[in-house]
Amino acid sequence: MPSLVLLVCACLAPAPAPDPAPNSTPGDWPAFLGPQGTGVSEETGLRTAVPDAAAVLAWTAEIGEGYSAPVVVTVPGTAPGAAADGGTKQVVLTHRREGGREILTRRDLNTGAVTWESAAPTAFRDPYGYNGGPRASPLVVMNRSGEGNGGGAVYTLGAAGRAACVDLNTGEERWSRDFNADLDIPRWFFGVGGSPVLYEGDEGESLVIFAPGGQPNAGIVAVNPDTGATVWQAVGKQTWDGVTVRQERGDDGPYEWTGEEQVVSYATPLLATIHGEPHLLCLVRQGLVSLDPRTGAQRFAYWFRSPKYESVNAARPVVVGDRILLTAAYRAGSVLLKVQPSGDAVTEVWRDLDRLACHWSTPVIHDGLIYGFAGRHEREGMLECVDLATGELKWSADGRDAAGEITFARNAAGYVNAAGDRVPFPDFGRGSCLLAPSVGKNGTLYILGERGTLFCAAPSANGYQERSRTTVPKISYPAWPAPVLSHGRLLLADEESLTVLDLRTK
Repeated sequence: MPSLVLLVCACLAPAPAPDPAPNSTPGDWPAFLGPQGTGVSEETGLRTAVPDAAAVLAWTAEIGEGYSAPVVVTVPGTAPGAAADGGTKQVVLTHRREGGREILTRRDLNTGAVTWESAAPTAFRDPYGYNGGPRASPLVVMNRSGEGNGGGAVYTLGAAGRAACVDLNTGEERWSRDFNADLDIPRWFFGVGGSPVLYEGDEGESLVIFAPGGQPNAGIVAVNPDTGATVWQAVGKQTWDGVTVRQERGDDGPYEWTGEEQVVSYATPLLATIHGEPHLLCLVRQGLVSLDPRTGAQRFAYWFRSPKYESVNAARPVVVGDRILLTAAYRAGSVLLKVQPSGDAVTEVWRDLDRLACHWSTPVIHDGLIYGFAGRHEREGMLECVDLATGELKWSADGRDAAGEITFARNAAGYVNAAGDRVPFPDFGRGSCLLAPSVGKNGTLYILGERGTLFCAAPSANGYQERSRTTVPKISYPAWPAPVLSHGRLLLADEESLTVLDLRTK
């Protein structure tokens, strides 16, 4: 699987949240990791425990391969149920089917019925044998150059670097461009993976931002949302040539740019306001870069890369206040950075080579604690709780400790309890989690293990506090796409299926 690093930003005291997704309806999940890009949902009235996923199953659908997570938006109109529900809730997902086609599908959130599908050819093959589907999640922007009810645009980025804009109403393509044809992109490990993001300025200017990884200075590209034409490009030699390289155990020194580096990012950029100024935070292969999203001008850069060649940075930044947490597998570890008031430099608050070595899922932050999955391989996967202020490990859990007395039974092809009853797969592996801070007394963590077990737990500094665990229908290894929580539904996916659970209590 594409090794995905984790970048998460945080503050030690209450502070402004990351910039919300433009033009989104409350409850929508219009972009990767939700309206603020943090994997945190502000919904209420949901179940704090799900002991039986089949009992709350809304629908399932067969999909093609890929690691893209779905998005959910409210589309105004006169479709059945629109008047009672404030518009129809729609799921948009990109995936790949046989025959070399990347498919963009729009479905009804209530029923799973397909509204439309569009397709584009692809010849991508993963060099390491993982699936050839898209990695990036779609970005939906409502009221973007649309006519009539539900006008909007869907922006996608395929695994081979094809960017496109599709009409949300009809599924018709408005524009497309091939970054591999337009830019000098060195051979990547796992294709292109960062999801597109939208910047909207105070004066109404708009840009869609991609991370295709072009040389020498096109790691990040901002385009006109209506035409796809490049407005600015940045990050590469101008960023890293001559910077001090932070090695695993010291031995700092200047980096010499060769022109053959991978600049591609598997992390989705994040827009945030820090010290009153807009920042576009981009975690590329070499480290963290902050750009002025209006012009692409660099604010600061921080080297953060594993010393291992076969490694990548891929999870996105999550910002609260002026602190930034970077974390990655491959012995990169984690570091908490503080952005200086000038906005053009950072200082280290703490750094740990072993703590929060997150592979690809983004940690969440709640009440001064970080919850994230560490471990490069499945058998190493651990949920860690770390103090944001100090980097101190509060606890770690693998899921099995809370499973009770279980054994593996070959005749059952799985695990059974003392009574001989089949139980969910007990380990998290390299899991993913969502946080709903207003669900339950202390909030709720919805955790998806990579073999399809859904865990519900209470955030706590005093050890892993599990409320329930259940096997999710149709979801199995590898369940790597990020979970989605929108309008009371939990959307979970693997390489073949999309499953929707209804968590509403009323």
